[in-house]
Amino acid sequence: MVSDTTCSPWRGVPRPVFGFLHACWAFSLTVLFVRQARGSAQSAVVPFLDAYLRKQQTCFAAATESLARALAYVSADVVRGHISRAVSEVVG
Repeated sequence: MVSDTTCSPWRGVPRPVFGFLHACWAFSLTVLFVRQARGSAQSAVVPFLDAYLRKQQTCFAAATESLARALAYVSADVVRGHISRAVSEVVG
Protein backbone atom coordinates (compact mmCIF):
# COMPACT_ATOMS: atom_id res chain seq x y z
CA MET A 1 0.00 0.00 0.00
CA VAL A 2 1.24 3.48 -0.83
CA SER A 3 1.56 5.68 2.23
CA ASP A 4 2.67 8.83 0.43
CA THR A 5 0.24 11.74 0.51
CA THR A 6 -0.34 14.89 -1.47
CA CYS A 7 -2.53 17.87 -0.73
CA SER A 8 -5.93 17.60 -2.35
CA PRO A 9 -7.25 20.97 -3.49
CA TRP A 10 -10.75 19.51 -3.45
CA ARG A 11 -10.60 18.68 0.27
CA GLY A 12 -7.84 21.01 1.38
CA VAL A 13 -6.06 18.27 3.31
CA PRO A 14 -3.33 15.72 2.59
CA ARG A 15 -4.74 12.65 0.85
CA PRO A 16 -3.23 9.30 -0.10
CA VAL A 17 -1.80 9.45 -3.61
CA PHE A 18 -4.47 7.16 -5.03
CA GLY A 19 -7.23 9.26 -3.41
CA PHE A 20 -5.71 12.34 -5.03
CA LEU A 21 -5.57 10.56 -8.41
CA HIS A 22 -9.17 9.44 -8.02
CA ALA A 23 -10.19 13.07 -7.47
CA CYS A 24 -8.22 14.18 -10.54
CA TRP A 25 -9.98 11.54 -12.65
CA ALA A 26 -13.48 12.04 -11.25
CA PHE A 27 -13.46 15.83 -11.24
CA SER A 28 -11.93 16.04 -14.70
CA LEU A 29 -14.82 13.99 -16.05
CA THR A 30 -17.37 16.18 -14.29
CA VAL A 31 -15.74 19.31 -15.73
CA LEU A 32 -15.85 17.85 -19.25
CA PHE A 33 -19.52 16.96 -18.76
CA VAL A 34 -20.43 20.38 -17.34
CA ARG A 35 -18.65 22.14 -20.20
CA GLN A 36 -20.73 20.15 -22.67
CA ALA A 37 -23.97 20.65 -20.71
CA ARG A 38 -23.27 24.37 -20.37
CA GLY A 39 -23.79 24.80 -24.12
CA SER A 40 -27.46 23.88 -23.91
CA ALA A 41 -28.19 25.01 -20.35
CA GLN A 42 -31.16 27.22 -19.62
CA SER A 43 -30.57 30.64 -18.12
CA ALA A 44 -31.35 29.71 -14.50
CA VAL A 45 -28.63 27.06 -14.27
CA VAL A 46 -25.90 28.88 -16.22
CA PRO A 47 -24.55 30.87 -13.24
CA PHE A 48 -24.36 27.67 -11.17
CA LEU A 49 -22.44 25.84 -13.92
CA ASP A 50 -20.11 28.79 -14.44
CA ALA A 51 -19.35 28.95 -10.71
CA TYR A 52 -18.65 25.21 -10.67
CA LEU A 53 -16.25 25.54 -13.60
CA ARG A 54 -14.42 28.45 -11.94
CA LYS A 55 -14.02 26.46 -8.72
CA GLN A 56 -12.69 23.47 -10.62
CA GLN A 57 -10.28 25.66 -12.57
CA THR A 58 -8.76 26.77 -9.26
CA CYS A 59 -8.58 23.21 -7.95
CA PHE A 60 -6.94 21.87 -11.10
CA ALA A 61 -4.43 24.71 -11.17
CA ALA A 62 -3.35 23.64 -7.67
CA ALA A 63 -3.40 19.92 -8.51
CA THR A 64 -1.28 20.01 -11.65
CA GLU A 65 2.00 20.53 -9.81
CA SER A 66 1.50 17.26 -7.89
CA LEU A 67 0.00 15.23 -10.71
CA ALA A 68 3.21 13.95 -12.35
CA ARG A 69 4.59 12.76 -9.01
CA ALA A 70 1.31 11.04 -8.16
CA LEU A 71 1.05 9.39 -11.58
CA ALA A 72 4.48 7.84 -11.04
CA TYR A 73 2.82 5.51 -8.50
CA VAL A 74 0.53 4.04 -11.17
CA SER A 75 2.08 0.99 -12.80
CA ALA A 76 -0.54 0.57 -15.54
CA ASP A 77 0.29 2.72 -18.56
CA VAL A 78 -3.32 2.78 -19.72
CA VAL A 79 -4.57 4.14 -16.38
CA ARG A 80 -1.81 6.76 -16.23
CA GLY A 81 -2.69 7.77 -19.78
CA HIS A 82 -6.41 8.11 -19.11
CA ILE A 83 -5.92 10.29 -16.04
CA SER A 84 -3.24 12.40 -17.68
CA ARG A 85 -5.28 13.02 -20.84
CA ALA A 86 -8.46 13.87 -18.92
CA VAL A 87 -6.66 16.37 -16.69
CA SER A 88 -4.81 17.84 -19.70
CA GLU A 89 -8.11 18.36 -21.47
CA VAL A 90 -9.47 20.21 -18.44
CA VAL A 91 -6.47 22.47 -17.88
CA GLY A 92 -6.04 22.91 -21.60
